[in-house]
Amino acid sequence: MRLLTVGALLIGAAVVVHGQTPAPTLPDAAELDLRARVASAPGLTLVPQPITVPGVELGMVSWVTSAPDGTVYLLQRGDQADPIIAIDRRGTVLRSWGKGRYVMPHAIRIDPHGNVWTTDAASSHVIKYSNTGQVLLDIEVGGQPTPCRNNFCSTTDVAFAASGHVFISDGYANARILEYTAEGKKVREWGTAGTGPGQFVLPHSIQIDAAGVVYVADRENGRVQRFDQTGKYLGEWAYGKTFGLKADGAFMWLATQPLQQPNLSPGWLLKVDTKTGTIAGWVPSAGNHGMDVMASGELLLGPGPNLVPQWYREGEPSRVAPAAAGLEPWRFGMTAPDIRALADHGPYRMFSNGDLETYNGTYGGQKANVQFFLKDGTLGRIGVYVYEGFSAAEATAAWQWAFATLTDQYGAVTVTGLPGDPPATAAALAKAVAENTERTGKTQMSPRVQPVGMRVFSSFARLDVEGRAAYTVTVFFDRAP
Repeated sequence: MRLLTVGALLIGAAVVVHGQTPAPTLPDAAELDLRARVASAPGLTLVPQPITVPGVELGMVSWVTSAPDGTVYLLQRGDQADPIIAIDRRGTVLRSWGKGRYVMPHAIRIDPHGNVWTTDAASSHVIKYSNTGQVLLDIEVGGQPTPCRNNFCSTTDVAFAASGHVFISDGYANARILEYTAEGKKVREWGTAGTGPGQFVLPHSIQIDAAGVVYVADRENGRVQRFDQTGKYLGEWAYGKTFGLKADGAFMWLATQPLQQPNLSPGWLLKVDTKTGTIAGWVPSAGNHGMDVMASGELLLGPGPNLVPQWYREGEPSRVAPAAAGLEPWRFGMTAPDIRALADHGPYRMFSNGDLETYNGTYGGQKANVQFFLKDGTLGRIGVYVYEGFSAAEATAAWQWAFATLTDQYGAVTVTGLPGDPPATAAALAKAVAENTERTGKTQMSPRVQPVGMRVFSSFARLDVEGRAAYTVTVFFDRAP
C-alpha cells in the first residue's frame, strides 16, 4: 500500500512536473474554454488508422490530399522516395514524381479539374501538375529573405476560386495572401504582419468555400480569419493554433490544437459550420499539419502522431474507446511479472502487498508517477499521480490540467458535489478546488460518458502531513467489473 510521507511528496513533486521534450504547458483559461467547447460538441465516429506505404521509406509527410476517385496523394520530405506519392486505399503506390524539384515541400492540393498543386516553404515555387506528374504551371512567388532561415521562409498553401484564380498563403517570412490568374499572372496581394484584422503571424493554410469566402489559418495568432476575395475582413474564429484547413460544402474543417502547446501536440480535427461558426463535429488528433476530407467523408492527416500519417475511417466513437485512456503499454489483467517486463518504463518498486510503482510512466504527454494496483494477482487499477506537494497553486494548476486532459479524451466532465452534477466548466472547477484548498478533504470529477471496459475518475485531495497542508491530484483507471 502506498504510504504518503513528506519524502514521497517531495519526490513526486519533483518528478511529475518534468514533461517530455517538448514539454506541454498547463492550460490557460483560453485552452480550458476551447476544450470545453469541443467537449460540448458531438464526437464523430471516425477512427484513425496509420497510412503505410509498403516498400517505401517515407520521410515526414507534410501534407495529404485526395482526388474524387479515392486516390490519396502524400507530400513527403524524405530523400529515399519521390516527394509526391499517389497511393490507393491499401497503400499501394500508383505513381510518384517530383524528386529534385523541392527544398522544403509543404502543402499539396487537388484543384477542381483534378490537377495536383504543391507549395515549397523555401523556394517559393507553387507548381501545378497533371495527375500523372507533368508540370503545367510553375509560379515563383519570390520576395523571401536571404538566407532562408531553416528553409522556412515562403509559401505555405494554395486555394482555388470559382473564377479559376489561385490564392496563395505566403507565411513563413511574409504575412500576405497573393492572388494569381489561372495562367499564373499576379493580380494582387494583401495582408501585413501583426495581430489586428487582416494582419497575420504565419498564415499557414488557405481555403475558399462555396460562397467564395476566403479562410486563412492565422496560425500563431490562434485564429482563422475570413475575407472576401479582395482582402476585405469579414470576421474570425478562435479555435486554437490552426495548421490546416479544408472546405467541405457548408463546413470548414480545421486541423488545430491549443495555442500555447508545442507544435504537434494533441488537438482535434474540427468540423465548423461556416454560417454559425460553431463546432458541428470533431475527432481527436495529434501531429496536426495538413489535412483533407475525402469524397467518402473520410479524413486524412499528416504528419500525424509520431510522424505517422492517419486515415480516419468509420468506426466506434473515439472519445469512449479504451485506448483513449492514454495508458499504453499497460493493460488490465497484466501480472506483476508482465508489468516488470516493460523495462523501458522502469525501474519499478514493489510494495509489501505486491503493488508496483514507477516514476518513469507517462500520461497525457507528461512524465508521471504511476502505481499499479493488483487484484487477485492481476492489474485492476492504474493510478496516475499528477501532483504531490505543498503548493495549493501548483496543485490547482495540475487539477486544471487533469480536467483539460479528461475533457479532451472523453468529452464532458462532471465534478462531484456541484448542484445537479452538470457538465463542469473551468469556472466551476476553479470554485470547487478553491474551496477544497481551505479544508481537509477531496473533490472528484469523472467523465459523463465512461470509456468501454473501465471507470475513470480524478481526485483533488488536501491532507495534513506533519502539520502542513499537502495536496495530491490523481487520475484513476479502474477495470470494469
